Amino acid sequence: METSRGSGLVGVLNGLAAQLGEPPTVDTGLEEDLEEDGRERRPVAQWTVSEVCSWLSRGSLGALGKPLLEAAHSHAISGKALLRLTDETLERMGVAPWSLRQELLRQVLHLRIQQEMKDLLDITGA
Repeated sequence: METSRGSGLVGVLNGLAAQLGEPPTVDTGLEEDLEEDGRERRPVAQWTVSEVCSWLSRGSLGALGKPLLEAAHSHAISGKALLRLTDETLERMGVAPWSLRQELLRQVLHLRIQQEMKDLLDITGA
C-alpha cells in the first residue's frame, strides 16, 4: 500500500523516513496547525494549558486520548511541560496504558521535530 508523502513539514519528514527505510509519518493534523486564521502557530513551548488540551483533543488517539486530555487539564500541562514529559511522568499522572503513553510521547516527538524543522527553514530562508 503506497502512502502519500504529504506536503510541507510532513512531506519532509516522510521523505526522510523513506530514505531511512522507515514507514511514513502519520499525519496527525499538526501540519494544518502551522497557520490558523492567517497567523503562524506559536512555538509549542509557548502554548497555554488550553492550547495543549486543544491539540490533544484534535489528536489521532480519538476516545483513547481522553485520559491524556484529563491529565493535561488537571495537572495544568503547558506547552513547555508537554515537551518535557517522560514515560515515568505520564505514569505518575495516572496515564496507565503503556501503549497510550508511548503514542503520546511519539506525537510529542513529532511536534518537536516539526518545530525544529520550521526553525531550521526560517534560519536558512527556505
